[in-house]
Amino acid sequence: MSIIDIDPDMIKAAQSFGFKIYYGDGTRLDSLHHSGADEAEVILIRVDDCEAANRIAALCLHEFPQSKVLVRSFDRRHSIEPINAGVTYEIRETLESALALGAEGQKLFVGKPVAVIGASPGGFGTVLAQAMWLPVLRTLRTRPWEEGRPLVPRAGSVFDQAGQLQDEGTSAALSDFMAGFAASL
Repeated sequence: MSIIDIDPDMIKAAQSFGFKIYYGDGTRLDSLHHSGADEAEVILIRVDDCEAANRIAALCLHEFPQSKVLVRSFDRRHSIEPINAGVTYEIRETLESALALGAEGQKLFVGKPVAVIGASPGGFGTVLAQAMWLPVLRTLRTRPWEEGRPLVPRAGSVFDQAGQLQDEGTSAALSDFMAGFAASL
């Protein structure tokens, strides 16, 4: 799961729960590409600006046709626009809609194969993060592959400044893990 946000405080809060957050503007195609939208099965749009929500929905529908696009709208008037644009699912903002949108998004995870790989700046952070993610993945009723959990401790020493993996041993371990995961599909 990737999240794009322009609020540094929200990014910091979400990162503390282990989410991958990208700083950027979701109305920009480059931000969407950078966050992995071109490979996403589901794109959930929840922004506090009707026009921005419409621009993001239009971009996603045009650029990422493989993705299901879910939109939270603000009122009856705004609801019409994403529906007419062809989004997969739209719901107006209420407490019920917050719960329903999450439930609708959860349905899209059921039965999907997933694997967890972790990297951390310290020696053990990824062990804890993986332990926390597995119950979430089970709750979403995914199919977690648990034939090993690659850990990349002290990630700062195996990646260069551009984020490219430089350590051959880590690269081999990750390649083996991915090959095993792919073979299990």
